Amino acid sequence: MHPITATTQWVKGEVLQGRIMFGFAILMIFSFLYFTDLQESFHRGMAWPFALLMLFLLGYGGFQMTMRPKHIEKVAQEVHNNPKVALKTELDKAQKDDLIYSRLKVIWVVSFFFSAILYFVLKSDLWQGMSLGFAGFFLAAFIIDSFLHHRLKTYLEALRILTPID
Repeated sequence: MHPITATTQWVKGEVLQGRIMFGFAILMIFSFLYFTDLQESFHRGMAWPFALLMLFLLGYGGFQMTMRPKHIEKVAQEVHNNPKVALKTELDKAQKDDLIYSRLKVIWVVSFFFSAILYFVLKSDLWQGMSLGFAGFFLAAFIIDSFLHHRLKTYLEALRILTPID
């Protein structure tokens, strides 16, 4: 497999996930506005984590859709200029991202369980709504990062096969 082919496949997956995240955020915003009664303190508590999740989905989804296609051009130029250095650079970046995703998954799971436990410990409807909202946020972040990490591992394997061992 050519390095550009591997990068293109990875970027297409990233862009597709960005579109899904962006579209899902738009649908969730409309449904939240339609179904939520902000007069209730439980719903008011859920509003902050929900807003944070929407910013996360819209921001990172938008980033995936706009910035990732430029990555193909950058890698193509680097491969054209110096293929060995370009492959090594991409491999190093992918390995670093793999480590980050592995750590983030643990953080998301621990945060999810902490928020879920707080839901049962706290007595106020506002704080219960906030803890449940953050549990949903951390669960969504875990799912999103799991998909991104799975795609990155496939790309990382392709880069390892393509990179010559010195």
